Amino acid sequence: MMISFQTDLCPELPPVFGSKDYRELKALLCRIDELILQGRLENVFIQSFGYRERKTEHQRKRLLQAFRCTLIRMLFQLSYRRLSRELGCNHLYQKFCGLLRLDRIDVPCAKTLERYEKMASSETLRAIVTQLNHAAGLGGDESDVQPLNLAEPVELGVEYVDATVLKARVHHPVDWVFLRDAVRTLTLAIVQARKHGICSRMPKAPQEYLCAMNKLCIEMTHARRTADASKKRKKTLRRMKKLVRVVENLARGHLLKLRQQGVNDQMSIAMLFLLEQKFTVILDQLDGVIHQAHERIIGGRRVNNEDKILSLYDPDIHVIVRGKADAEVEFGNTLFLAEQADGLIVDWHLYKEQAPTDSRMIPEHMRRMREENGIALKGMTGDRGFDSAENIRLLGDEIENNLCPRNLERLEERLQHKEFRQHQTRRAQIEARIAIVMHGFLGNPAYKWGYKNKERLCAWGILTHNLWVLARLPQQATQAQAA
Repeated sequence: MMISFQTDLCPELPPVFGSKDYRELKALLCRIDELILQGRLENVFIQSFGYRERKTEHQRKRLLQAFRCTLIRMLFQLSYRRLSRELGCNHLYQKFCGLLRLDRIDVPCAKTLERYEKMASSETLRAIVTQLNHAAGLGGDESDVQPLNLAEPVELGVEYVDATVLKARVHHPVDWVFLRDAVRTLTLAIVQARKHGICSRMPKAPQEYLCAMNKLCIEMTHARRTADASKKRKKTLRRMKKLVRVVENLARGHLLKLRQQGVNDQMSIAMLFLLEQKFTVILDQLDGVIHQAHERIIGGRRVNNEDKILSLYDPDIHVIVRGKADAEVEFGNTLFLAEQADGLIVDWHLYKEQAPTDSRMIPEHMRRMREENGIALKGMTGDRGFDSAENIRLLGDEIENNLCPRNLERLEERLQHKEFRQHQTRRAQIEARIAIVMHGFLGNPAYKWGYKNKERLCAWGILTHNLWVLARLPQQATQAQAA
């Protein structure tokens, strides 16, 4: 059974003349709405929740609203607050999300929109993308009807692979600036705890410690422009370390009082857990941050990449050496992407640990294509980084191997074949596809903390991207005339 929005008391939008951009936007949203309904994506989304979460009509409508509001946010890269404002005044967005009614319009707030995005898991969104891709690939014979009313079904088996970096929000340098971050987070946690009646001895107001740290950061910044820069930087760092230890002791005192007092009338269990986490996530890393700053500035010694703390709030990011002109070194997580000729993303994977070399990504990718995505590979094209003897063996004779060879003699031999040259020419377009996905749908750097949130962000972004790509493909003649 197809699940759709209740259209009672939902007015039709008045015609708008004179704005081509408005007509194009309306046509895009209407086509995406058709793809969602024709592909039965809402059914998959709702069925992924337990029965108690979807048993009533009101619950199902809320899930559908969450699904569509998140798609709008990802499609236009809006913040939660801006999307909440847009949903209050933009009739196109209201109609797409099922909010437009005659009697009243209930708009979700920014916090609700954030909860909407976190409802679905990355596994659920991958299943939705898989169903959408399979629906786009069905048809082809004269007797078959394309489920999505596409003029031609897309070819899913011939793919182009590449890897990029989902950048994290980190700053340079990554040593003494962490001391400022630690003081800032701890003082804000202390202020929040004291508002809820958790009071421990404090000689000064929390803001004064943060102000003192900011002054030391200014001194550290200006010290490098002086003649005895190294000596001044070491002296300033020692003062910063003392201040950090003072704030650490104050924070531990408030954390102890917080645990002793527990839940009361002013503080719920959720708030107690949140406050405790704000304290512990910084206090547990404080010794490592101080040691790292000491080694780099006072000791003058390098810190190995595997031992570095790159972010106090995002422990799963890595130093990734890219070796490119504009990105010699990047901080974040490696993202593997595989697209087909029309631009649909057929497979992706965000690596939590340090990613393997490109050539070692192929076996796991082939397993996902076979077991999770249900797509039979017919051909694979990639750059020289994906070529290896093991991958040649895995592709065998059944899958057309268009990976660019590392060996120059073999490359010259392969360039004599017209099909290989055509696939390598088409492979260059995946760089543009990566730019579209990263900047147009995910945001680069990503405004998310933690691997789980980034993995979910990638799934939402790729689902929205594929809907956007399919919405721009030619439709069947009968469907186009009816529209």
